[in-house]
Amino acid sequence: WHERVWPGRHRWLASKVPDDKFIIVANDMVTDYADLSDRANFRGTADLKEFAVKHGFAVYGGADEGVHAGDVNLAASYGENNTKYNTGRRWRGYNLFAPSKKIAMLGYGDSDKTYPMFVTPDRKISAEAVMQFQRDRYQGTSYDLSLAPRVTTLNPEGYDIKETLFYDGAASSAGGSDADRTKTLRPIGFNTQMHTHIVELLPELPPEIGARMWIAMAQSEHSVNLPLYGLIADTCKYDKTVSDKYVPDSSYWQFQNVAYYCRYDRAKYGKAVQDYWRAYELKLSEEQREVEAKMLALYKKDPALARCYITAYVLDTREKAAERAREIRSALLEHIKNSPDGIFKID
Repeated sequence: WHERVWPGRHRWLASKVPDDKFIIVANDMVTDYADLSDRANFRGTADLKEFAVKHGFAVYGGADEGVHAGDVNLAASYGENNTKYNTGRRWRGYNLFAPSKKIAMLGYGDSDKTYPMFVTPDRKISAEAVMQFQRDRYQGTSYDLSLAPRVTTLNPEGYDIKETLFYDGAASSAGGSDADRTKTLRPIGFNTQMHTHIVELLPELPPEIGARMWIAMAQSEHSVNLPLYGLIADTCKYDKTVSDKYVPDSSYWQFQNVAYYCRYDRAKYGKAVQDYWRAYELKLSEEQREVEAKMLALYKKDPALARCYITAYVLDTREKAAERAREIRSALLEHIKNSPDGIFKID
């Protein structure tokens, strides 16, 4: 279910996502039409449409005119659609997972237009595909930000694709000033990411074990997705240190600091890091089949044994990745100091 509660909690709406479709939500309203008499698929405040009409803010029409011509578009009525931060990210998601649909990007301020709510993907969406989606920067499109901040040109549609970097509370104008940020077409893999997560609900895992989760600390573009299970009894020692400034025993700051230096030059410094972590997480993804088989076998004997096993595995995996991030950070700093114009490589 995708649920949206409007300010003041006076009006709310929840929509069930069909099993064969996906939805992209970029901090905006997405439920355009709802039949509240269909309680299997929609739940919400009974007078949503009537309230919008009565108070004069109803917007009509949108993505599915053929079926809903003249109907109240709830997403457009109650929210601000296609802002500078969400229109590009929604468009990119639909075109990554359903390119055959050829969904066009809606422009800034097209408040009376919406993207399709639910879309059928061209193929089954894997966790690995979502990992790439979370670090996407419009690669291969006219909005390509994969080499920013050095990219400062305008694409044919007129969006300014400069990117402002924020670090330690200060704005860096490498590739754009703070004012330029208001014009930026924001990518999904943006530098303000604190972490990204993926939850895979697998029927073979008992509820007590929970889902298979993947978490990447800091900006996912130059970080790695690490596995996590609900059965664990402890957390990694590097995950227990919380600070708003760099500290060496924080897993978040290990990955965040590496990502920061990678953004100095994504081609020379960032690519090697990105490729390394991508191979690392794909290997971990393959490894989960064996890990889960062992965990399930132990669980059938004694849940306590399974808890002990998976806790040790998760902690070991996370600690090794944090240690590797520390090593990469040191090597990258040494490279920038001695060979700033060379291509960084990871041994």
